[in-house]
Amino acid sequence: SFLRSQINPHFLFNNLNNIYSLVYHQSDQSLSAIARLSDLLRYMLYDSHEKVPLQKELDYIHKYMELQHMRFGAQSPAHVEITGDPGKASIPPLLLIPFVENAFKHGDLRNGNTILIRLKTDEGMIRFNIINTVAQEQKDSGGGIGLENVQRRLALLYPGQHSLEVRKTKDIFEVELEIPR
Repeated sequence: SFLRSQINPHFLFNNLNNIYSLVYHQSDQSLSAIARLSDLLRYMLYDSHEKVPLQKELDYIHKYMELQHMRFGAQSPAHVEITGDPGKASIPPLLLIPFVENAFKHGDLRNGNTILIRLKTDEGMIRFNIINTVAQEQKDSGGGIGLENVQRRLALLYPGQHSLEVRKTKDIFEVELEIPR
């Protein structure tokens, strides 16, 4: 519960700064951005129980990506591919979002680079894969706790039943996660 309940201050401050910028420039997207952030916080604080429908978790990720879309402008920095029926699966809440947040935070989304998110469900497994190009400049000197917390949660929730592979090269960061349904 403790690991799940942590709200990343960077998440909150970054989104508030983005919304401030929209309001300052009198953007038509200001109210929509506030509503999206409110939805995200509501889910984080009140709607996430021990397990949630996978579709609800995907909706949360889409709302987060919509906020990022407002931040990056007209071009969509992420592409999502879903295979299988997520409607019948459930997962621990907020398990996938740290990977998505990291991709936006540390990814190089310039020059047409995108984030590729794949989710595949079948009768026995949920497979999540995310790939992004790595930004050459470091955005901050801290960090790393999100991935560490996910690894701890997985060890507690799925001891010996999950697979998490994190691969980083000079240019690419990739995560592959498999958990039982």
